Amino acid sequence: MSAGDSSIAVETTGDREGKKRLERDVHRMSEELETFRRIVDDIAFDPLPNGINSRSEALHILGFSPVAVPDERAIRSRFRKLAMVYHPDSPLGDHTRMTQLNEALDRLTRY
Repeated sequence: MSAGDSSIAVETTGDREGKKRLERDVHRMSEELETFRRIVDDIAFDPLPNGINSRSEALHILGFSPVAVPDERAIRSRFRKLAMVYHPDSPLGDHTRMTQLNEALDRLTRY
């Protein structure tokens, strides 16, 4: 030991509790990340190649059933949520998707 070849590590109860807390936190964050990935997959849509040509296509882009009859408040709420994801300035931004979201909103809220 005098030559510095060996060392002794002491793990306290606090160290063990800290490791357990860290493991729980990592597990919880992993579950939250998986939930977020599932949510993003649920709201992801492939842009329609010919744009939006019908009410049912507009509803599809906003994630509603093609036969749904959402009120304007529900339409705008869904639009805002999706716009936060697909706005070109966001990390997952996509110009084409955002354009189609705008088209869908316009078609569904036009009087």
